[in-house]
Amino acid sequence: MDLRHLRYFITIAETGSFTEAARKLCTVQPSLSRQIKDLETHIGGDLLIRGSRRVSLTETGRVFLDESRLVLAQYERAIESARRAARGVRRSMTAGFDYGLEQKYLFRVSGMMQDQPETELNFRSLPAPLLMKEVRDGSCDLAFVPRSDDLHDLEFFELDRMPLIAVLHQSHPLAQKASISASDLSAETVISASEKMGPALYHACCDFAGRNSAEIHFDQQAGSLTMAISLIQNLRQVALTPSYSPEIFPDDIRMIPLSGDVPEIAMGMIWRSDNTSADMHKLLDGFRPTAG
Repeated sequence: MDLRHLRYFITIAETGSFTEAARKLCTVQPSLSRQIKDLETHIGGDLLIRGSRRVSLTETGRVFLDESRLVLAQYERAIESARRAARGVRRSMTAGFDYGLEQKYLFRVSGMMQDQPETELNFRSLPAPLLMKEVRDGSCDLAFVPRSDDLHDLEFFELDRMPLIAVLHQSHPLAQKASISASDLSAETVISASEKMGPALYHACCDFAGRNSAEIHFDQQAGSLTMAISLIQNLRQVALTPSYSPEIFPDDIRMIPLSGDVPEIAMGMIWRSDNTSADMHKLLDGFRPTAG
């Protein structure tokens, strides 16, 4: 087993499709299937449930996905550290982004640091719980994540509040509506984030159903935004997401406001209170006047 196997597995898990994963990885599906079979043989258990239209994770696969992401993130940090040492870079700053937030905040971070050529900027995208772990252990200097209940030991500065919206394929019957109510979704298979990898969004989805006294079937839990988009496009299901920038969705995807009592998710920066570097203060000063 090598890092290639981990990248293949993560891409399949995030897209929910061998075909889509093969396209993204610039390989062919039979080769990809063979590599995953070899990986399952090495582990001694099935990682994937191969359905006729989509691929989902077994319990073993869910555990292995979390650990695989951490291994790859560690590997990338080691490469970054070695390259900085080879170039003689004096300092670096690593910023993390929960899936979907790169479009909104990455360019702003980069722009604020343009006049600091002695600082090398590194970026990574991971689920919020993994980013919180990296901020705690010092692997990330700061991260952009939804507010959650387990941030008590980290600093949090709110930047925006994003209402839930419905995201669906343009051919879906509900795509023609100006807004979508909770009752409109009662007959749909609705995609939410997984409680483990996207707890803030998962609880906001459940809250939307509760506030509006509706029975919504959150039968699909996507481990990433990429997987949610794949389910929307291939199975014509509906996802509830924060009101991300429209640019992150393909052209055949529609973003429709929700009606009724709609929860908002607070998005912000997290960092360790003992991170008092000049670069950290520069970013905080840059974001504070424009919060919201």
